[in-house]
Amino acid sequence: MVRTKHHNRTPKRYSSHRHPRRLLVTGLLLLTAATLCGLFLSYANWRQLSDERQLKQEQAAQFAALDKRVAAAAQKKIDDAKKAEAAAKAAAATDEAARKQSAGQHPDGTVSSSACTVTNPSTLTVVINKKHCFSPLNWAPS
Repeated sequence: MVRTKHHNRTPKRYSSHRHPRRLLVTGLLLLTAATLCGLFLSYANWRQLSDERQLKQEQAAQFAALDKRVAAAAQKKIDDAKKAEAAAKAAAATDEAARKQSAGQHPDGTVSSSACTVTNPSTLTVVINKKHCFSPLNWAPS
């Protein structure tokens, strides 16, 4: 039997004919997935670095403000201490002047304050009430 060119039979397709197309589609899908994963990781890394940089800037600003507040508080304490020291020196000088002035005057045994009616320190009223309206330097109990 002689075969002719035009035969009505259709050629048999093997599964190997579709394989290259399926391999190409699978490769493109894998390449697309890998590219998307890479882009996502790159974006996540960029976002993390950006957030970290912003946080450092905010912390630096907060630390600078805190340093200013601490310096102001320390300066206020120093100023308050200087004022207290000056007031203490002034009070000490005033007390010293009053002490020197009162040390120059000796109380007289006969002179008593206007509120005190006791003239003799050895009276019973003075001993019971423990009120000494005057204290002469030369007085001693008899």
